[in-house]
Amino acid sequence: MSKRVKFGLVVAALLAILGFYFTIIKGISELFAETADPDRASRGDVIEYRVLFAKEVLEIRHMLFGIIPTYSERFYITTNEDGLNSLLVRADEKWFEENFTSDGLAKSPVKISALIKSASSKNGFSVTSINAQLGSLGRVDAGQYADAEYVSEATLKIISGILLITSIITCVLMLLLVLKGVLKKGGAGVSAMAIAAIIQMAGFIIIMFAI
Repeated sequence: MSKRVKFGLVVAALLAILGFYFTIIKGISELFAETADPDRASRGDVIEYRVLFAKEVLEIRHMLFGIIPTYSERFYITTNEDGLNSLLVRADEKWFEENFTSDGLAKSPVKISALIKSASSKNGFSVTSINAQLGSLGRVDAGQYADAEYVSEATLKIISGILLITSIITCVLMLLLVLKGVLKKGGAGVSAMAIAAIIQMAGFIIIMFAI
């Protein structure tokens, strides 16, 4: 086995380890995060919160290569049952339309489960812009928000990790089979495995852009 092949295998192993950690491990840790009191929760905790009022205060539109629209994130300022505590929540538009009137009043108390996340990594997240819209509704924490979509996002992370790792395994297996003479370069078997790896990697990239 040449040094180039060995180097390629080492790189593949490192990519698999990193991919496993940042997708599958991160996704599982979010799905099984501990539930905490909303008043004492910190980043990484899950809170349960009953909402009586919600108002959209920010929309972040994501673009692929700065040209192609991919998806939008919506943030709502919410107040709980006593009307005293305000919480910034990330949720989709359908959640608002199904549970609130056009004035933002809940049709009935809305219970949400949300994961506390850091806002520092969010491009386009402007606390100044949000607070300017709030008026008497309060002020948001500059460092974090509650993500009501964390379950679906964590699930997608796990799926993307599986696709990445299977793509890497397919490429490594294809290389080893060619070196062992089981498969021939340019043969149908190599082509089929290469196509499978490309599809898996494309799935990983698409999902990562979506989250």
